[in-house]
Amino acid sequence: MRLKLAAIALGIVVVASAFGASAFTTATVERDASLNVATDSGGLVGLSAGDSGLVTTSNDQLAIDVTAGTANGVNPNSTLTIGNTSSPAFTITNNFPNAHTFNITYDMANDPDPTTENVKFELINSSSQTVTTVNEDTGYEGELGANEALDVVVTVDSGGQTSGADLTGTLNVTA
Repeated sequence: MRLKLAAIALGIVVVASAFGASAFTTATVERDASLNVATDSGGLVGLSAGDSGLVTTSNDQLAIDVTAGTANGVNPNSTLTIGNTSSPAFTITNNFPNAHTFNITYDMANDPDPTTENVKFELINSSSQTVTTVNEDTGYEGELGANEALDVVVTVDSGGQTSGADLTGTLNVTA
């Protein structure tokens, strides 16, 4: 009889421990998320075009286009500067509610001359001081406080290039 009771007690302990161990395996918590898609200027990483007709907003996205108007591009062996410290080509703004580290790079699709910095983005702080210059070889990593902005002056150097050279690329701004 004792053996039967011991076997039953052991069975109860095994079953109870199996249920006890698996009694709480999941939890669900729901939270509201406000996830709107905004224009480039109103996004968390704000990109706002300046006064130049070469930097515009197209389909709610910032665009740099040197074929605006009747132009087909920049002249060979020339330098084009878009904007200046008082009237930038565009502005990058931290629209987050707190400080963030920003990484800015320019990836040229096909660099026709690796020895020349063909496309430059001069980053200028609120004191009108140059922070750094981003190009196809050099990026930027720095912290921007909430609502802090960097003005950008764009320089395109087609020195040594002939008609048909392509300096197209992608400006990446990550926060």
